Amino acid sequence: MERPKKHHYVPQFLLRNFTSDGGTRLYVFDKQTSKIFAANVADVAAENRLYEFSLGEVTATIEPSLADFESKAAIVLRTVLDKGSLAGLTLYQRTVLSGLVAQLLVRSPQQRAVRRHLNAELRKWVSTRGTDPDLMPELKTPNENEEKLFTAQALPSQMEQFAPLIFGKTWALHDAPISETLYISDNPVAMHNEKKIPHRGNLGLAVEGVEVYLPLSYNCCLGMYCPTVTSELMAAYEGYRRIRAFRIRPMPPAPPEAAERLCRAFRTGESSPLRQASVEFMNSLQVWNAERYVYSRSDNFQLAHEMVAQNPGLRKGPRPEAA
Repeated sequence: MERPKKHHYVPQFLLRNFTSDGGTRLYVFDKQTSKIFAANVADVAAENRLYEFSLGEVTATIEPSLADFESKAAIVLRTVLDKGSLAGLTLYQRTVLSGLVAQLLVRSPQQRAVRRHLNAELRKWVSTRGTDPDLMPELKTPNENEEKLFTAQALPSQMEQFAPLIFGKTWALHDAPISETLYISDNPVAMHNEKKIPHRGNLGLAVEGVEVYLPLSYNCCLGMYCPTVTSELMAAYEGYRRIRAFRIRPMPPAPPEAAERLCRAFRTGESSPLRQASVEFMNSLQVWNAERYVYSRSDNFQLAHEMVAQNPGLRKGPRPEAA
């Protein structure tokens, strides 16, 4: 049986949840050119022979193992979307979804672009100090096959490292209003952190305060929150409920409705509705995080247009900045 030539870094079963006709076609926004076009799910978020590499005279691929895992993840994801809730999520299902999020982090083209960026910056730094970087084997610029081999070798260990961190977060399902549409991108696992950490970055799976978001469909998103922050939020909310139940005076200010809905979602697994502003925030994370392409069931990419027009640096994915 001939192996498939086109290898997806965002699985087709996930992209189909963002199609305009419920099956095959979606709209694409190209951050580099600001052009919008319609495309088939089979033709986006993919590269030819992406997971195929050579070891001497032998050609190997990890595509079959990825496809096997994706078939399991597709079933779990469909179960969650059909229920519209995380209630009753089994240990197996949560483990599979954690693995899916971890894979999407590692497989994105942005990760490969960051590795190239860091290598180029290190080579430049070494050159400014009078040393030829070509004399340093560890700074050798990898060719395409070496990049593919690195991904194949790194994927299992990085999944093993990332998946438990994702599993251990506090999860909530979020629904968008009927009038709103969620984006997804070629780098769909997006992070945000309200906590500012002096002299270091604040985005990372293990960083306190970090929020992780993965759009699951055009109207549903999985939020994965820092357990430290959510524990504090839940404790404050439960404290308010006790005070209200015992009619203690003076009553503290009621928590915001959004916080109350989120706490209920954490406790019960039921979906927490998103406001229009929250949908815009989620979509802005997808635009910011994308290496190049943003996908939607609608051709309305006004937010993406405005973001790249105001900040031309967004035309490529995020890169580490020098301190």
